[in-house]
Amino acid sequence: MLTAADRIRALEAALPPDQHAEAHRLATILTDAANGMLTVEAAQVQMAALPDTATLIGALAGQRIQAAQSVLTFGADSQFGHVCISDVAGRNE
Repeated sequence: MLTAADRIRALEAALPPDQHAEAHRLATILTDAANGMLTVEAAQVQMAALPDTATLIGALAGQRIQAAQSVLTFGADSQFGHVCISDVAGRNE
């Protein structure tokens, strides 16, 4: 199982240092959602509550980030704000 720490490391590598604190919060939300501890709706509410969500999601838009055995894909254009977590074997979380 992919942990929040795995996602944090992957997001930190893709973001400038001044966005690392938000990356930690985003990684925790994504992990909780992927593990069934949060519904999609609850995850969206928590993401919207992050102080710099638009900046953070904008910085990640269109990126595919490898996180251990998973890939985090951040939507762009008409899919802006959409986040997909899939494992290397192809099973979506």
